[in-house]
Amino acid sequence: IATSTTMASLHRVKFLNNLFLASGSGGNIAKSTDGTTWSSTTLPGLTTGGDLSIAFGAGRYVAVSDNGLIFTSTDASTWTPATSGTTADLYDVAYGNGKFLIVGVGVVLTSTDGLTWTPVAPPEIPNWRSGTIFLNGQFYASANSSNAFLTSPDGLAWSGHHLGFTYADINGVAAYQGRLYFT
Repeated sequence: IATSTTMASLHRVKFLNNLFLASGSGGNIAKSTDGTTWSSTTLPGLTTGGDLSIAFGAGRYVAVSDNGLIFTSTDASTWTPATSGTTADLYDVAYGNGKFLIVGVGVVLTSTDGLTWTPVAPPEIPNWRSGTIFLNGQFYASANSSNAFLTSPDGLAWSGHHLGFTYADINGVAAYQGRLYFT
């Protein structure tokens, strides 16, 4: 079992642009090219807060967290704050169809470069605050309640879908070999 050099709790791992990136609370990120040897960094000025989510696209990494915080990097080592235009908690970020998509509490943001962000009307679904991913030409977002998930080709127009369970909270979404997995 490999260990990271960071002391913070790490909650998410993504493989982006040939790097494993593990992120957690307090602005801590561990990165590895092989999944065995890790180096760590802490986002500037972020010592507390919720979990980070990271995406890669348009030649840059984008990390999001609570209080509308967005950070960007071209190497996943040196991070620079970006302006989101919101103080809402940001839960996840994905990249596809030439744009980044951020979902958070009552907010959806899009950007083509990861630096300039535009708010878009969020779908009307209660407690929408969890994972998003891009797969096969669509953004998929979990709704965290109502056993629902959403799809959108552009982050603007959304369609709702239900899994059909009597009760299920969908807290995250992942993809592997072209398939979606909801947790």
